[in-house]
Amino acid sequence: MGGIIGVKPIIYMSSEGKMGSIDKARGSKNTIAKIIDYMRKLQDNIKDHEIVIGHADAPHMVEELKEAIVKEFGDDLRIVIANVNPTAGSHCGPDTVGVVFHGIHR
Repeated sequence: MGGIIGVKPIIYMSSEGKMGSIDKARGSKNTIAKIIDYMRKLQDNIKDHEIVIGHADAPHMVEELKEAIVKEFGDDLRIVIANVNPTAGSHCGPDTVGVVFHGIHR
């Protein structure tokens, strides 16, 4: 139902490896804005580590997210783009994007 009305969950993985929904947004632009906000709050020396953007058949979202990350944190980042493996992709579904970065809870 969320896909029909454009609601996208924001999922966080804790330091214990547990995943849970921490927020939701309506539409791609709002979703990316919330991801950037969480990155801003949780990052730790983001420029000293790689940032990985993973996706499940969502290259258009990857570009939007990458542009937003570069705009927020600068263009001297090491950003890696990766396809999500089929197991995770089938669990999350198409048009899934995620970002992994060095955080304060590491």
